[in-house]
Amino acid sequence: MKRFFSIFHFQSSIFLFATCYLLNSTLSYSQTPEWVYQHESPYPNAIAVDSAGNTYTTGCIALNDTNGLGVIALNVEGTLRWLSFNDTLANWAYGNDISYNSRRIYVAGYAQFLGGNMDLIVLCVDTSGHTEWIYRDTSAFEANAVAVSQSHYVYAAGFTRISSLDIIVLKLDSLGNEVWRYVYDGPAGSYDEATSIAIDKNENIYVGGYSTGGGTSTDFTVIKLDSAGNERWVYRYDGPASYRDELKVLVLDSLGNIYMTGWSWGIDWDFCVVKIDTAGEEKWVYRYNGQANIADNSEDLVVDDSGNVYVGGASCDDTVILFTVIKVDSSGQEWWRYLSAGPWGKGGGVVSLVFGGQGVIYAGGGFWNLAYRGQIALVKLSSAGESLWTYVYPHQPVSPGTDCTRDVVIDAVGNVYLAGQINVSTWDDDIVVMKFASPPGGAKEVVCNITMNKNPKATIFKGGIEFLPEENCGVRVYDATGRLVVDQTLCKGSKYFHPLPSGVYFLRFNSECGLECKKVVVY
Repeated sequence: MKRFFSIFHFQSSIFLFATCYLLNSTLSYSQTPEWVYQHESPYPNAIAVDSAGNTYTTGCIALNDTNGLGVIALNVEGTLRWLSFNDTLANWAYGNDISYNSRRIYVAGYAQFLGGNMDLIVLCVDTSGHTEWIYRDTSAFEANAVAVSQSHYVYAAGFTRISSLDIIVLKLDSLGNEVWRYVYDGPAGSYDEATSIAIDKNENIYVGGYSTGGGTSTDFTVIKLDSAGNERWVYRYDGPASYRDELKVLVLDSLGNIYMTGWSWGIDWDFCVVKIDTAGEEKWVYRYNGQANIADNSEDLVVDDSGNVYVGGASCDDTVILFTVIKVDSSGQEWWRYLSAGPWGKGGGVVSLVFGGQGVIYAGGGFWNLAYRGQIALVKLSSAGESLWTYVYPHQPVSPGTDCTRDVVIDAVGNVYLAGQINVSTWDDDIVVMKFASPPGGAKEVVCNITMNKNPKATIFKGGIEFLPEENCGVRVYDATGRLVVDQTLCKGSKYFHPLPSGVYFLRFNSECGLECKKVVVY
């Protein structure tokens, strides 16, 4: 996911079953990375991970002192597998977002010419690093987000220059051909931009961003489209000051509710989280204004299986900018607030969050050191909002400038990967990717709970798994290696069938009645 802001540039209970992790006694887990990879490229914007633990990073990629559109692919040991690089699109080309799906990597970004003109780009690369296709739109500016549906259609969102600067959504088929496009010009006919995209089980598309209203400056904006590109509804949120409200991130929960966060103007910038339902009706709004009444900026948001929301960013007290994570429950009530000035007391901020299961949150960002240089940081928080550990990248020799986190992701077995930017000399930055290994105890705990507390008998299916839910619920299906093979929201009374190869699978259901795990066999 593209990160539009970094605090360091002010001044310039997933279910798993993984036998390999239970047996691997050499794997360490603490606040120390298992490995760190460094690449001579200016900065990353987004990172993705596949089911095998290979990572794919995009951003501003360089090769032989030339910047271009690219992907850095690393294997599970943190060794470079391949580098996909294209410097023929324009003078510069950048990747803003990245998605992995069915052995394909998709990058959304743009190509920019010397005169400043920009073209929207979507790139498809296979797992060997070969370019399968490039989609280019010379009438659009930039793609900020990309997502792939279960039917392998590719959706990209960003902004275009049709009349003014407008939100654009594109649907492409698996070969990169345009199926349809949707353009939204807000009420003021002025600046509109999409920053985030999500797809539900019925292939409805939810696009989040901000749009200029009539006399309200920019507003949080969410648009729901069906799979044919028809607009279903538009939701707009104008904050209390009727001034700048800029949505950064949009996510869906297992029941299809939509959550968004971003910067919203009250006295100054405030944290703002809004929940709306599948009909676009507002359920609640949560706002947080820090002690200093200035510059409280939320950057990322995740939702757990119970509908609890975790929002991260930077907030200000009277003396320092604080590394901030807030938990809000499913009804919009604040449960706890984690605020940290960092190990040197000079402040910091959160850029990216991931949910690690059983209430654990990983917050990636950074802290300022005594020389007021930013250093990459990853903080693990408990379900009660207490710090379990804090890792700060030491960067030896000491960085002459600022280092910062750009994105964090987690794989199906709980390994955490951080993509960051480090300064190595004046006007010279590098990309770093770090892996923090999953705790083996977490896998053991889940397996023991299933063995001791669940019915050990397995349901048997032929050719796949069939669902006929008696209530709305979410389901995740994992194979015997811990790889996620199905992630879907199920509607009451509807019938679903997922064809799967023969083998043992583990199901994890989440509904209003709680969580349930089940073992099944497919033959």
